[in-house]
Amino acid sequence: MSSPFFRPVRIGHATLVNALGTVIPGLVMVATVPLYIRSIGEARYGVLALLWLLLGYFGVFDLGFGRALTNRFAALPPDAHLLRQRAFWTGLGLSLGAGCLGGGILYALGTHFLDTFSLTVPLRQECLVTLPWVLFALPLATVLSILSGALMGQQAFVALNGGQALGNLLFQLCPLILAVSHHPTLPALVPAALLGRSVSVIALGLACRRKIPITGPPHFSTAEIRPLLHFGGWVTVTALAGPLLTVFDRFVIGALSGVTAVTAYTVPFNLVNYLMIFPASLQKALTPTLTATSEPEARQHVLYYTRLLTTLMTVTVLLALLGLKSFLDLWLGPRLAPTTEPIGTVLLLGIWINALAFIPFTHLQCRNRPDLPARFHLLELLPYGLVLWGLISTFGAVGAAWAWDLRVAVDALLLFWAAGSLQALRHSLSEGLLLALAFALTQLLPSPSLLYLALACPLILLTLWRAWTRFPRRYPL
Repeated sequence: MSSPFFRPVRIGHATLVNALGTVIPGLVMVATVPLYIRSIGEARYGVLALLWLLLGYFGVFDLGFGRALTNRFAALPPDAHLLRQRAFWTGLGLSLGAGCLGGGILYALGTHFLDTFSLTVPLRQECLVTLPWVLFALPLATVLSILSGALMGQQAFVALNGGQALGNLLFQLCPLILAVSHHPTLPALVPAALLGRSVSVIALGLACRRKIPITGPPHFSTAEIRPLLHFGGWVTVTALAGPLLTVFDRFVIGALSGVTAVTAYTVPFNLVNYLMIFPASLQKALTPTLTATSEPEARQHVLYYTRLLTTLMTVTVLLALLGLKSFLDLWLGPRLAPTTEPIGTVLLLGIWINALAFIPFTHLQCRNRPDLPARFHLLELLPYGLVLWGLISTFGAVGAAWAWDLRVAVDALLLFWAAGSLQALRHSLSEGLLLALAFALTQLLPSPSLLYLALACPLILLTLWRAWTRFPRRYPL
């Protein structure tokens, strides 16, 4: 039986709201990347990308309280206003303090990170001047995590995505305005980007005040620390290992091939990663429901939504594979497109695999087993690092893309196995063969030649027909 306290929203509606909150900033990102590269140069853009990755990784200093707060709120009765406020203020206080600590550590280590890369003297000086801003950026990130987790637990998806979308838009646009107005230096760009993040914090804070609701003064409760730490501790392990598995490749590329190669890898990675909008949106919508429902009901959700994701992501990724080269030619121009297209094509295979893994990952965390994904990530670290180093040394940035694909495939198998959902994964194998055919086509024939189009069109029609016939319709969204 589901929790008697839980009042579910329609998952389809919540997923759509979450997707819209990500699509709009994503479209702005796609439009602004060429302008950024032209305005600040490839090397400076590569450094900026590494800085955001570092700040994102050190965001683990929220100690998993944002995700723990989602879990806590979903399990509380609707009228437990006092308990909800105590959990909120306790998580916020602890996370803010840890964010300040993390900012100090990152600031102290900043010069050592800079020495890892071959930077020109002026660019290195810009980085040194920019470093103090991390003391502000990291607490900002941890507070944002807490506010987002609280709103997700309350299923306040409209308020959550509205605040996040506004901040993400300003995060992209404020630095760009400075860059094109002849201030293309890191000491100007970084504070402008953080201004956008600050707007998100304000908007989400006001939303939390209405939705939790917050009616009294801040109240720090020691009784709330243990349940938050119990859940958040393993989430933190995942947050420590997970970003390493996701962003470590760019640091290795930077060390072995230079910051220009980081741009060649980061641009297609960020582009194809926007295909994860629907899986990530569905994950947000499912989290409160999977937390509050019984285990048999949760397994029904896992089976249904794995099949749904497989169907939708197969069509999406196949179209992206077949059209990526033409899009990059238009988007980046003939100079950058040839170096980014092979990387993006390989990464698309991993995107499809990783999208399916969202469902068992969410299932395990919502059933109070956040330790299992965390353990898997820890086990993957050393083998992935060795494979990554070897493939980058041999094949450059394309090797990093293959290493990432291999890692997410192993991770997906482990997650489906731990969630007892290998049956759901077996339904996806035939769709994987369609993607393999599309990938082979991109490697063997020039695009968009006549023969390429003649073979691609039937493959697209076959994929659409299979999607129509296999789309799961018997379970309500």
